[in-house]
Amino acid sequence: MVVDIDHFKRFNDEHGHAAGDFVLQSVATALKRQIRQGDHAFRYGGEEFVLLLPDLDIKPATERAEMLREHIAGMPLDFDGRDLGTLTISVGVASASTQGRLQDLIDSADTALYAAKHAGRNRVAIAPETPENPVSRTG
Repeated sequence: MVVDIDHFKRFNDEHGHAAGDFVLQSVATALKRQIRQGDHAFRYGGEEFVLLLPDLDIKPATERAEMLREHIAGMPLDFDGRDLGTLTISVGVASASTQGRLQDLIDSADTALYAAKHAGRNRVAIAPETPENPVSRTG
């Protein structure tokens, strides 16, 4: 999965960089708390995170992404005595065989993420099946 905080620049501009740092830390903590033992969460750049969920097919991975999206949307964001409102994320999900390169998998999930953003944000999108990204539809 590639996860991106929706409208993060606008959030930073409205609330300041200290609040933006708080949001990044809050999302990172929430993601780490919501993944299984053996899964991995990394900050990928800016306000993007990559989650690697070994041995999870596309259907349960997509269900997990939706759960994460809902969890983040319901998180209270109180910083320095201020209610910062709500936060949403967009998520791109991809699945590949163990023979695929990690960067190809991340690129596929990132492409799906941009589809989620173009479709209106605050949603989960699945990368299409390609020869480089043989999506498993079993679950």
